[in-house]
Amino acid sequence: MLGLSRVTNCNHDIVMKNHENLARISKLTATEKEAVTLIAAKQLEATIKIRVFNRGVKSNDQIIGHYKHYKAYFGKDKFVQKTKFKPNPKTRKTMTFETGWQGLRALQGRQIERVDLAYSGALQLSIQTFRNNKNIVIAITSEDGKLKRETMEKRYGDIFIPSKNDMRIFEDSILAAIEQVISKKI
Repeated sequence: MLGLSRVTNCNHDIVMKNHENLARISKLTATEKEAVTLIAAKQLEATIKIRVFNRGVKSNDQIIGHYKHYKAYFGKDKFVQKTKFKPNPKTRKTMTFETGWQGLRALQGRQIERVDLAYSGALQLSIQTFRNNKNIVIAITSEDGKLKRETMEKRYGDIFIPSKNDMRIFEDSILAAIEQVISKKI
């Protein structure tokens, strides 16, 4: 995978070392442990996506940022809704926005109150959970997504690393997944 940009590892050996779960875990087979890890990792992926793309919050639970107001020019390729593109009369290749990226987002019906990284949906779709050797990995799987992550984290700080709250939800998901697997065995 060319664009692999790892968000986090969910190694089932690490996940299963939580002392509260040891009694329950001892009853699980290796396949069941992997299933528990995968279920919890998918929940962690969803939690990160909601935090970043819906709420616009970084890994430290602060908002990602606000859009700055500056004059900018955008070509048709930057428009999700191509029909909204009304080119400048002179160049016919770009459209001017006095409020920059915020203006472009507003024209296309996107929220502009805070940075939330939801625009075309491509970055969100590129975040995937999968097995890589003995690890369950959550990663950004496209080159474009990797570049967006690097650019946004350079500008705003850590965004895609799981927050403390994300990890609490992940741990709760592990418990729920263990219960789910054990209840199906009985």
